[in-house]
Amino acid sequence: MHPVYVGRQPIFDRNEKIIGFELLFRSGHTTVAEFYDEHAATHDLLRAAFVDIGIEQLVGQHQAFLNLTRAFFHN
Repeated sequence: MHPVYVGRQPIFDRNEKIIGFELLFRSGHTTVAEFYDEHAATHDLLRAAFVDIGIEQLVGQHQAFLNLTRAFFHN
């Protein structure tokens, strides 16, 4: 299994208060996603967020936002 890194992009309300974080797949110490299979990257992100790291560690009491394709739900 290869290491998976999770990027967090804060999401703010109109008063600049953090309301959540968009969780982003990262394949290493980089600011861009580099992957060959978007479904595998999404799977790896979900596993890392909920199993390996823990969603509470990533977002605390905030909401978590994820980008998922329609096709991901059909696989």
